[in-house]
Amino acid sequence: AEGGAGEIDAPGGSPSEVEAECTLVQRTSILTLDGALATGLARVGAEVKVIAPATGSVSRGIALPIVTSRKITCADYGRVIGHRGGIELDLGTSRIELRRFRITTADGGTEVFTGPRTSAGVPAFTADLDAAIEPNLDNIITLRRVPLTVTAAGARALNDALGTELFGPGMPFGLLDIR
Repeated sequence: AEGGAGEIDAPGGSPSEVEAECTLVQRTSILTLDGALATGLARVGAEVKVIAPATGSVSRGIALPIVTSRKITCADYGRVIGHRGGIELDLGTSRIELRRFRITTADGGTEVFTGPRTSAGVPAFTADLDAAIEPNLDNIITLRRVPLTVTAAGARALNDALGTELFGPGMPFGLLDIR
């Protein structure tokens, strides 16, 4: 269609019909545990181990490879950013594996899901993307210092698996950087 004065035709439909996509350039997310949590885990004798193909350490950060499409919707950061590997928390003879970190903005909230490969897992953490994501002029985004906080379901799962009361809803778990 021809545009009148002051109008611009957008290929593929009107601007409201075309949904811009942003690109995540990075291929890895770095998880850094909250300092107070790391201290609390050490105080009760818990160990934190890296599950391959993730690499790194608690002191340097745990690198989780991104396995899903790097294209996400710019308007609401929709879609899922999936990861491989994870972390294992051991306390005495008890352990829990936090795997398959998936960040999604479904229903306006961002959650990190965890669980064994055979189950859907629980929404263990929330991640506040609002202050952390900013696309540049080329629609390339980065995530820096995304705070992860423990959900009520996550606290129950972590405490039940480890036989502790260390985790509570809303407590900081760590920071996530996609770099």
